[in-house]
Amino acid sequence: MQEAAPPGGTAAGELADALRELIAWYPVDPPWSEPAVTLTLAGPEGERYALDLRPGAAAVLSQLVRTQTMTCEGETVDGSARCMHCDGRGRQHPATA
Repeated sequence: MQEAAPPGGTAAGELADALRELIAWYPVDPPWSEPAVTLTLAGPEGERYALDLRPGAAAVLSQLVRTQTMTCEGETVDGSARCMHCDGRGRQHPATA
């Protein structure tokens, strides 16, 4: 559900579009499931973008944010403080390239 069209490609509109594309490209919920969360993004001019997320999509986005936070912090699940993308080498890991 989109409440306003992005005026000239605002950051809020672009983020809403990117999330909408990700959710459509990576469906994890059955088509009959009901939305569990409504994520609303608001831009500086008052434009609003609402995304209805089903439970699986909300879980995928939550995990994506957690994983990227760990990467930014240079941590891994084992607490070794090695970047999840480059394994501490300063270059992207071949498996994620």
